[in-house]
Parts: sequence; C-alpha cells; structure tokens
Amino acid sequence: MPHPAPWHCFTATLATALALGLTLVAPATSRADIPTANPESADGILHFPADANMVIVTDHGAIPDDEGDDTAALQQSIEAALSVWPKKFVYLPKGTYLVSDSLMSRIMAKRDATKGSGWVSHMVLIGESRDATVIRLKDHAPGFADPAKPKAVIVTGSEADNPNPAGGGNRAFAHRIINLTVHTGNGNPGAIGIDFITSNSGCVSDVTVRSGDGTGSAGIAMNRNWPGPGLVRNVSVEGFDYGVQMLNHFQYGMTFEHLTLRKQNKAGFQVEKNCAFIRGLRSENNVPAFVANNASVVLIDSQLTPNPLAGVLAPGQGVAIQGDGQLFARNVTTSGYAQAIAWQSKDRQTIKGGHVQEFTSHPAISFYGTEEAKRLAPRSLNLPILETPTFHDNDMTHWVKVQGRSAEALQAAIDATIDTDKTTVYLPNLSDDKGYVTLDKTVIVRGNVRAIVSCGSEIKSTKAFAESGQPAFVIQDGPGPIVIQGFRKLEGKIQQNSTRPLAVRQTMIANPAGFNHPTSTANVYNTEQGTGPIFLEDTVAEVTLNPGGTLFARQLNCEFGIDPVLENTGGTLWVLGFKDEMGLPFNEVLQTGPKSKTEILGLFHYVLGKHGQGDIPVIINDQGQLSLFFAFNGNNVNTLFMRQRLNDNDPWQDIPSKTLPRRFPLLVSQP
Repeated sequence: MPHPAPWHCFTATLATALALGLTLVAPATSRADIPTANPESADGILHFPADANMVIVTDHGAIPDDEGDDTAALQQSIEAALSVWPKKFVYLPKGTYLVSDSLMSRIMAKRDATKGSGWVSHMVLIGESRDATVIRLKDHAPGFADPAKPKAVIVTGSEADNPNPAGGGNRAFAHRIINLTVHTGNGNPGAIGIDFITSNSGCVSDVTVRSGDGTGSAGIAMNRNWPGPGLVRNVSVEGFDYGVQMLNHFQYGMTFEHLTLRKQNKAGFQVEKNCAFIRGLRSENNVPAFVANNASVVLIDSQLTPNPLAGVLAPGQGVAIQGDGQLFARNVTTSGYAQAIAWQSKDRQTIKGGHVQEFTSHPAISFYGTEEAKRLAPRSLNLPILETPTFHDNDMTHWVKVQGRSAEALQAAIDATIDTDKTTVYLPNLSDDKGYVTLDKTVIVRGNVRAIVSCGSEIKSTKAFAESGQPAFVIQDGPGPIVIQGFRKLEGKIQQNSTRPLAVRQTMIANPAGFNHPTSTANVYNTEQGTGPIFLEDTVAEVTLNPGGTLFARQLNCEFGIDPVLENTGGTLWVLGFKDEMGLPFNEVLQTGPKSKTEILGLFHYVLGKHGQGDIPVIINDQGQLSLFFAFNGNNVNTLFMRQRLNDNDPWQDIPSKTLPRRFPLLVSQP
C-alpha cells in the first residue's frame, strides 16, 4: 500500500487534541515546524504544600541573593535528602545561590568508603522558578580554570559495590534536575554546568544552563560511564565550547526533546559512540550544530541556524550536521550553512543547506506487501505527534493530601475532587512512615482530579491483589488530561478506560507479582473504551496498546518484564527513545498486530548473559505498519531478529540477525 496519508488514521486523536487544547504536530512536508514544549508549570513556577516533606534548602542555611557562599548549605540539603528512604526532593526557593565548588549526589563523609565512595542515586533538585532560581558559580572559582580538567557545578553519580571516586556506573537511578538555572559565572573556562548520568530513568527538565562570559567546557556533559537511559527536555544551553557533550561510551543512550543550543564555541552538540535520540533541536550557532563520531543518531523536527549576535559563520564551518555512524534525520531545516549534512557511512554523503525532508545514512531495510508499495522510496511512517500534557496547580487550596496508607485513603482523596475546585491529589514523602501506600483494591480515578503527585513515595500492592491481576488505577472520564507523576515506584497496572488524555511522568511502574508471575501482563494498557491518548515520559513500564488506542512515549525503559514488553495489537504507537534489557528466558521485545502503526525512533536492545533462544525473535510483526531505528548492544545476539507476515494469507517470514547490521537507521515494513 502507498505511504499513509498524514491524517487518515489519526482522526480520533486529532479530535481529542482540538477538544482538549493539546498540541499536535502534523507530519512535515516542506519545512521544519519546530514543536514547543509544555513546561512543568504554565507560569514557570512550582509550589508545593508545606507538608509535602521536602528538604527546603533555606532550612539548612542557604541564603539566596546575598554575597555569602551557599555551597555547604546546598550540599548539606542534598545529603539530608539522600540519607533517608525514600529519598526526599530538594526544593530551592527562588533567588540566586552562590557556590564555589561542585554540588554532588554524594554523602561527602563517605567519599573514601570502599563501597561506592559515597555516591547515592535518586537526587531530585526542584527550583521554584526556572528563571529566578539560580545556582551561580562564583567568578574565577578555584578548580574551574582548566579546560583540560573540566569541573561541574552539579554532578550526579552511581552507587557501586567497589570504590567509585569518579561516580560513573549503571546504578545512578532516577536523578532529576527540574525548573532552575545553572550559571557558571565569569572567568571559569574549565566549567561544566551539569555533569549528568542517570540510569533507567531520570531527567533534566525545564532547565537553563548559562555561561556568563561564553567560556566553559560544556553546558551538559555525559562523558562518564554510563549515561542513560534518561531524558533531557525543554532545556536551553547558552555559551560553552559544547552545549551538550556525550563522549567515550556506547551505551545506554539518551533522549532529548525541545533542546535549544546558542552561542557555542566549537559545536552545539557532540556525541561519540553513544546513542542520541533528538526531537526539536533548535541550534543558533556559527559553528556546526551537530558533530558525531561513530554514533547512532535520530534527529527530527529541528531548526539549525546561525546566531546573528555572534558574528558571521566561522570559515570552514559551513556544515550543520557532520560525522559518521548511523543517522536518521527528518524534517530538519538549516539556513546559513553551505551544507545541511556531511556524513560518512560507506561513502561520504552531502546534502545542501535548506530543508531535509528525510535522510538515512545507510539504505533503509524495507519490506513491502504490494508491487505498488515497492515502487515508492522507503520512508518512515512519519506519524503525527502530540506533545505530552503537563499540569501543576500553584493554588495550594486545590491540593488534597492522602490521609492514610491504604487504597481507601487514596480513593477518598480522589473523590474529594468531585464537584469541587480541587485539582491535585498528593502523597507527601513518607520517609517518616514506611515510605509507601499499600493497595488491596483498584482505585478509580474520577472527578475533577487533574494530577496525582508523589513526592518520591511508592505504591505497593498486597500479595493477593498483585496476583489477582486487577489494575491499581482505572482512569475514567474527567475534565482535561490527567497526570500521574513523581512515584519512585508504582507497583500495579494503569488501565486507560476513558477519552481523556493520560500522562505518566517521572515514574517507575512495576509488576507487583514479579515479572515471571503468570498474572504479570502489561502494566499500562487501554480498554475498548480507552481511546484517550496515553503519554509516557521518563518512565519505566511495559505496555499493551489495543485497537482504538494511541500512545506517545519519550524515554521509555522496559526491563525484563513480560514477553513482549511492548505490544501494539491495533493502535497507533510512537516512541522517541526506547531501551529494553533482557535476560533469559524473556527476549521478545516488540509485537505488533494487524492494522497497527508503530514508529520507534531509537530502539536500544540490551542483552544480558548468553542469549539467542532458538527461533524466538526480537520483533514479531503480524501485518502491522512499522518503522524503527535500531541499535543492539550486549553479550550475544538473538538468533532471529524479526518474524513477520505482511498479509493474512502470507507465510511467516524469518529475518535472521546475522543478515542485519547491529545498528541501522531505518527499517520499514508496509503490508
């Protein structure tokens, strides 16, 4: 069949978007329509109830807007938050906090310990105001002068069983930096704004990183082992040699959406070996916007232009996107550059400046079910995209606290929003009281509730409820999107049973009965009535999307879990940045059914242990429309990559892994 028309199979979602005021970006035809992010809060301000049980930095001696050094007070606040379970959020009221040294996710008294060197996961920093909450490095700060030995203002790190002085590793779980500005001052040419690693989930969201005089190593650096998976969203970097830098490591990949890079000295974005899945890059630079070395890159819906305030384009820097590895680019507009792309695959490929509708560094791997389809150049599905809805009500009289640790208490808080002006149900940090709410029955999300917010606490399920297979939450119709956010862990299933949009953000969703229990089915799914779009952002989850459903995911991580961890039986599914982690015996990652549409721009398949169980494939495609960017990494490889049939009467076709490269920019399957 021909390449699908942009809107034919998306009328339900379009109607929902228009009715609810959501932002929908249509497939591009001739120019880059740069999407705009929904901020954490509509007015850029984040307030929380006084009894949310956060660590407030001014309670630990930090004094904004004075000339004093707040380094010790801020580090003390971080350590206080990381010394309890579940870890508390650190809240920074608006004002400028002067620092002279790095702030770390680390218990400094344990930095010489043989186990982990004091690094701790789950550091969450939240500013009251993106623009008015500023962590500012003092001018000419000691230790920040040498670009050859860069040093960061904020550093996240990984827990470990052995000494780990540098803080690298794959146990840097769920670090988040939200709604603030990091300013590296003047006269600090060796400064990094944020040295960020996170594992499985974690984000930098609604953050500005700025150099006072334009110097510095990088705005955001991810050069230690191993960054990702994680999300960088709605972030702006001004100045530095590099706006974003990812060097030295080939896993686990990072997702970027709505990233603005301005006035860099050497390149806007630099990546080496790793995976970078990017949507909505806006570069205003007179140097290359993007430089890659043996990297795997998705770049869509982006605009790369010179910066008129920084003089003319530097001589010899007339290429916007350059490098080698695997590249999939779509709907990218450049101006002021002689060449939009100069990419080395088997042969050097160049594209003149202007609009890039779609580009793959290597020939697409394509499967077509009709002769008519074969005559068309292989293209991605290019599905329309909805922006993730957010919601934060700064009127504290609209918040309802969960008064108890049971399903009844959670249900009572939600029902308190019925026929009232209450909008937000919140669970404070429960480090003073076992850390979690226990469910023994399903909670119905109804009434006027627009957000269910946890300050780092968990939801657990009783053994009997977990093994019953019943959902923890059932979403019913209500006014506008519903946002579930901030749970360290949510043990249970979320059933979309409504027409209202559902967004799950900054949350790990776990199967309460265990991933190998017979009742362990997908923990996010829709019913026949559940036609409202589902959004997963910076989330760990397994998903089943049934006919009539639509799902948009940014930075989705699926580990072990059911088989398959991602299933589309007949809906429309779009993912930017997907990582799975599989060990025996679970190794089927994606399964699609008839009339389904699935586009995954960045599937990172990570395999543990010896692998390749006979003819069990990574992907089963049964007459679905499919396009994906794929990268494999691990100790072994599945014997079979994909099993598919394009029409009901066709025999199943097996595509062995050995016939494909380990990484490729585009696979397309069209019945």
